[in-house]
Amino acid sequence: MTISRVQTFTDTAYGTTSNSATSASAVTAGNLLEVATFTMTGTAGAAIAVPTAPGYTFTQIATVTTNSNITTVFWAIAPSTGVVTVTITQSSANEIDLVCGEYSGVATSSPVVQYAPGNNVFAGATATMSSNTTAGNLITFSGADSFGSMVKSLSSQGTVNAGINNGYDNSTSRGADWQIAAAAALTGTEQGGFGYNSEIVVEYAAAGAGGGVSDLIPMSGTRNVSNLTYLRMLEEERVMRRHINRHNRRAAREQGRILWV
Repeated sequence: MTISRVQTFTDTAYGTTSNSATSASAVTAGNLLEVATFTMTGTAGAAIAVPTAPGYTFTQIATVTTNSNITTVFWAIAPSTGVVTVTITQSSANEIDLVCGEYSGVATSSPVVQYAPGNNVFAGATATMSSNTTAGNLITFSGADSFGSMVKSLSSQGTVNAGINNGYDNSTSRGADWQIAAAAALTGTEQGGFGYNSEIVVEYAAAGAGGGVSDLIPMSGTRNVSNLTYLRMLEEERVMRRHINRHNRRAAREQGRILWV
């Protein structure tokens, strides 16, 4: 199934403990909703603020903490069709950015194939996937700069589809950048460079292509979570067992008895 971006919505707030963004139109049941957040907590080691929305269960993919700034990406599958308001709440009053993107054609079960986080100081952050991406899958880019907010990204696989502007500088402040993957290596580069910088790149499986096992792995560092090799091993074992069973039955018939296995 071909992946398409349906809509994006965002909001940026300063000096607050809570911020929300509301979709302009109804999010369709079964579609992927990705939420990227950038929070200035003002406190090193502060807890990650998890988004909430009525009926939604968000799963954290990756987070990058630079000083007291936290960039995190979450995903959820829309449980029903309707306009949705996503809210972020933190303990201290400071900047809160959230960017939401709705995508159709993404696998609804364990859609995360792999992800990569990266960070830098006073230079653009880069994030490189540990394995080649799969052609036709969805790639999203979430960059942030502590001197601004969410920041646009570049991709080593070519042109990035622009997301939505947010924050105070519309020349660079942008979130929900995305592209359709090629079967190649991929590095995402955040285009900020003024403060503490971060980048998170995520690959999601297309519907019918099989997802990953993101819920079973740690939420730090670069991970390749493809389970294709494991599935192939299971299939090879099944084939071998079938051959053994046929051989045993044939030998039993030759001896005038039936061997049940």
